[in-house]
Amino acid sequence: MSTWRYFSSSMQGSTGNIDSAVGKLPSMFDVVLVDGLPAQSVESMTHDGSTVTVTMALVHNIPGSAVMTFAGANQAGYNGEFVVKYQSTTILTFELVESALNPATGTVSGTIAGAGWTKPFPVSNGHHVYKQGAGSNGLYMRLADNALNQVTKTCIGFETMSDADSG
Repeated sequence: MSTWRYFSSSMQGSTGNIDSAVGKLPSMFDVVLVDGLPAQSVESMTHDGSTVTVTMALVHNIPGSAVMTFAGANQAGYNGEFVVKYQSTTILTFELVESALNPATGTVSGTIAGAGWTKPFPVSNGHHVYKQGAGSNGLYMRLADNALNQVTKTCIGFETMSDADSG
């Protein structure tokens, strides 16, 4: 089964809207492909039958069908990766995979993980290189982001690379 990741510039901890300034697009790629969104505090997690209700500490802007990872609950059934459903600006729900106790205890947080890519080389000449992660064919993508070309950014795919400038 494929896991889809959804990101929006309005989500808590995102890079916000991007423009053509140097560094904006690589920052977004870093969040989406590599790092994911920062963890957000969860105020409470309770369940009624198999439906878990999550109350986030802040407005989250996470849409329904997003895949979130929750961690820190003392009850193992609340920890893991779940497809959430949007309920309100601070409330999400998801279906339990295994039984959990009511309510969750511990210091719980939720995040949206990156897509599993890596940055195998340091940035060189405005070239940011991303490599597909485990379970893929391991191809590379190079994003050219430099002061010479602020309006048009280029992405080029490579089968192999030895550094950020050679593929």
